[in-house]
Amino acid sequence: MPPEQHEQVKLFLSQHLRAVISQQLVRTPDGRGRRAIVETMIVNHAIANLINQDKTFQVPNQIRSGSQHGMQLMDQALLAAVQNKEVDPDDAYLHADDRKQFQRFVVDSSLLPRSDLAGRPEHATRHRSERNVTVRRSIWQRCWRPIDQREMRSATCT
Repeated sequence: MPPEQHEQVKLFLSQHLRAVISQQLVRTPDGRGRRAIVETMIVNHAIANLINQDKTFQVPNQIRSGSQHGMQLMDQALLAAVQNKEVDPDDAYLHADDRKQFQRFVVDSSLLPRSDLAGRPEHATRHRSERNVTVRRSIWQRCWRPIDQREMRSATCT
């Protein structure tokens, strides 16, 4: 996006974006199906200000604390689904952004980060199955993409 349009796009999004919903399909515990896990962001005054002030790195904190408005991070939804035994804990671990809170549920220990002899975690590579699962980008990262003038009237996130 040309730098001269950056301010215009920020202003447009902060004024017109209402909500963003992102979903991932996570394997069920029996392995025979998938369940949609949903991350929801409802744009309120605080989030609009963060977008306008170019502080989108703070958006997850607003989503995390916005449950009374129907917002939830993907990790919050994944954790609830694991605790309710609606999804496979290993698959949830692979989809999580902050994997530490999911480690206690993991059945396949080969997914967990290894430690060196001093007990420090190694930089383990992300284990993904042969399904070629891509690393999920957060909803505000997917939404924040260059758009042209025609799209500004009907901005959507992909």
